[in-house]
Amino acid sequence: MSFFRTTYVGVVVAIVLTSFPVNYAIAGNGVCDKILTILGLLPQETIVGRPDAFIDKKALHQWLSEQPEELKQTLHKLAYAVRLVSHEEFKSNLFLAFEKFLASVETNRRYFFPSEDDTGGRSVVWTTKAFLDYVETKHPHLRDRFFVFDLRTGTYSERMSQSDEWVIIDDASYSGTNMSLWVGSLQESFHVNVVTPYITGYALDKIHKARKKTEEVRIYSTQPMETLTEIVRRLGIPLSDLYKIIRSDFPYDGMALTFFSHKIPDGRSFPMEIEEGKLYRKSLIGYTTKLRKIPFLKYRNPDVTKYSVPIQIP
Repeated sequence: MSFFRTTYVGVVVAIVLTSFPVNYAIAGNGVCDKILTILGLLPQETIVGRPDAFIDKKALHQWLSEQPEELKQTLHKLAYAVRLVSHEEFKSNLFLAFEKFLASVETNRRYFFPSEDDTGGRSVVWTTKAFLDYVETKHPHLRDRFFVFDLRTGTYSERMSQSDEWVIIDDASYSGTNMSLWVGSLQESFHVNVVTPYITGYALDKIHKARKKTEEVRIYSTQPMETLTEIVRRLGIPLSDLYKIIRSDFPYDGMALTFFSHKIPDGRSFPMEIEEGKLYRKSLIGYTTKLRKIPFLKYRNPDVTKYSVPIQIP
């Protein structure tokens, strides 16, 4: 009987804890997470910790030395334009972006975050958690202004008033594709606040254009990222040389050569030819890649494939 009683109580507690809206004033201290974990209702697949990306200088030198002579200069320029953002630098700019947004928060408004199911982005989840932890620590008087919206429990019209606003947080935006899709899918008439410390000019423009009224989107960022197109122009690399090296279905304007200690972006945002350390050879049809690769952008812990980035609030 005790088993069934405990199970019944657990289900009731779970229903109460997962009822909408999830107010951060209640959930922010982690009590809900602990209870849900005990009940076995919180996913345990995420490995906490960052893999720590870095540039292997020895592998980089070898990668350049084994390239066709006529491509070496261009590849050298591109490789040395790669920028690694340390975890400390990332945190500093993340907190600055938070503060820029928080300076605009009005105490008579409510601010809603799309749930993980709505965005589908893992980085959106841990950056949102970092923001809520930051508010709890630095601005506790604002903690009751923020809510996580779960579409499974209701519709926008049932839950939101005209004075409410959306907030989407992410670590970086390269092409702006995902962010613009999220922004464009949210119901019109509500303002959308996008908080992302690192962003390209291409992404800025794309996100603004995701709404019919561009004034409905406010973007809070701190570090503009140079796009691949901008880097090529600055370094004087002929586009014809770039076409030989980076063959992508995605626009160069939506790519950058910036990566982070917690992640190397996918091929839509960062050229996979550089990420994977591809080697080239000249053939009758131009330049092709070899099967052998020399990756020089590496993880110290490459086995970590699912992770959340721990952000310590000072």
